[in-house]
Amino acid sequence: MSEIKRRGLVSPFRFLAAASASLTLSLSLPSLGVAQSVGTVNVKNVVVVYSHESVLPANVIVDRMLRENMRFAGASRIDVYSEYLDTARFSNAEHLDGSMTYLKEKYSDRSVDLLIAGGLESLDFLLSHRDSLFPDSPLMYSCIESERIATDKSLANLPGVQMRVDPVSTLELAKALQPDAKRLFVISGASNRDHVWKMKAQDRLTAYRREFQIEYLSGLPLEELLQRVRQIPAGAIVLFLLYMQDGDGQYLSSPEVLQQVAERSAAPVYGVYNTFHGNGIVGGHFATFEDLGKETAELGLQILNGADPIEASAFTYAPVNNHLDWRQMQLWGLNQSRLPSGSVVDFRELSAWERYPGRIVAAITIIVFQTAMIVALVVQIRHRRIAERLRLASQQIAQRQRDELARVNRITTIGELSTSIAHEVNQPLSAIVSNAQAAIRLLRQSPTDTEEVAAALHDIANDGNRAAGILNRVRSLARKEQPISEPLELNEEVREVLRLAAPDAENRGVVINQEFDDALPSIIGDRIEIQQVILNLLINAAQAMQDVNPESRYITVRTTHDARFVQLTIEDGGVGLADDQLRRIFDPFFTTRRGGIGMGLSISQSIIESHEGKIWATQNADRGATFHVRFPIPSSDALDLRNV
Repeated sequence: MSEIKRRGLVSPFRFLAAASASLTLSLSLPSLGVAQSVGTVNVKNVVVVYSHESVLPANVIVDRMLRENMRFAGASRIDVYSEYLDTARFSNAEHLDGSMTYLKEKYSDRSVDLLIAGGLESLDFLLSHRDSLFPDSPLMYSCIESERIATDKSLANLPGVQMRVDPVSTLELAKALQPDAKRLFVISGASNRDHVWKMKAQDRLTAYRREFQIEYLSGLPLEELLQRVRQIPAGAIVLFLLYMQDGDGQYLSSPEVLQQVAERSAAPVYGVYNTFHGNGIVGGHFATFEDLGKETAELGLQILNGADPIEASAFTYAPVNNHLDWRQMQLWGLNQSRLPSGSVVDFRELSAWERYPGRIVAAITIIVFQTAMIVALVVQIRHRRIAERLRLASQQIAQRQRDELARVNRITTIGELSTSIAHEVNQPLSAIVSNAQAAIRLLRQSPTDTEEVAAALHDIANDGNRAAGILNRVRSLARKEQPISEPLELNEEVREVLRLAAPDAENRGVVINQEFDDALPSIIGDRIEIQQVILNLLINAAQAMQDVNPESRYITVRTTHDARFVQLTIEDGGVGLADDQLRRIFDPFFTTRRGGIGMGLSISQSIIESHEGKIWATQNADRGATFHVRFPIPSSDALDLRNV
């Protein structure tokens, strides 16, 4: 909050003087034109005279705040004019006299409703030349140090905004942050203003000589100053006052010099002006020029709105506080918890959370959601793998059971053919016995007919091979082995099975017709399983005709192919199948003959499907049924791999 002290008129003489001044002003209003009229808009003119150059950061800030906050006074528009004496570089009397002449001529054609002195030198100039320049314009000041106002009684009744600048408060702030510091370096320039600051510091800091070893780096050329700054030990305190001119007479910008000092110093730097804030200092105890400009504008508006300058004589303090640069505190590793209460920390770099809370929350939400999805997918994949392993294990068990059932079916089928097989084996065995007896008789003759003996032995060998072939076919069907996929010629497999089933067919009086496609492509499959399917279908066909007239008992075995499939059909002239039997013919345990277990066709269907084929049955047009078996034609690459 601003600290405001107002002093009013209390004596009769002051009251009479105020009344007289008010009367004089009211009588002179028509001639002076306190508020100029431009067309239909009333304009009030405010002239601000600054002590220093226009680019001085403090002047830039105060001027901006005045223009932003002094736009209208009641119904009147406010025009602000800024003038700069530049006394730091041009302090001679000739320059000031020229400035007076320039201002007098410039504003000769218009009234000045308020005159503001921006700085101590400007105030002295206007007080000295006020009667010549603006004798009837109310005067106020801005940014004047409170010590000057307190020591000059002639300024007691002049309204304005004071600036409290105290190096002691800034040093106390530095002590709080660096409690172990033992050395203090104070930097100032060579101008008159710089010298005033040095004298003030020496007077105020005398009480700290027991606590610090104090060294003043004042009035040095810039290069020498920077070299001395490089030698400052770590852990010291550097207090930067003002540096408007160096020891070589070069006029400089204090903030720019401060930046160079801060870059080269091995110890933290502190400052006494708001314009140093953000240019390398850790901090300081000061009012901001923004607040000084606002206070100046507020007091000026009171005067422009009709407050009597004499009765409204007052001085205002802009709020003063400790201001810190968060970046410099981080750079020097200073503990923020040591700051006095109420300190203001500026330039704090926001964390990512503070900058983008919404985005971070959204990102975290997405990450959590994606993580949950990934976890769910991993769990699902794991469950799928477990289920897949269980399915594969179940398939393996089912395959083993199917293989066992197929083997049982084969053995059962062989059992049904046992009579025919025995008869088939008995024929070569009888021939072997007869040929052996004939050979014995031939050997007893004298002389021995060796050619006849050789012929008899040759017949014995052929009959033995014939019997062995029959037994090998039976054994191959009955043995227990893992399925082996290999290239097969379907015609050859059918002929092999027919040789085994032919005797049984002959015993039943069944004629087997063969219609083979000689250009049949190869297929891929397990020899034993495919032969088992063919044998099952042949036996079923033969058994289906046991109640049919012998003249009608026939089986036609046919092989064909197209661009994609090789097909085997077995057609019989039996009793046929009803529609409901056709739908259920491949169901497990379904049978159409007495004594059957109903597994042969079910196992055959399983075998064919494992070979990526298809088996189905149809009713013939006249009588009997036809079973169709279809195998896919493999690609040439698949056949090549099987042959490797």
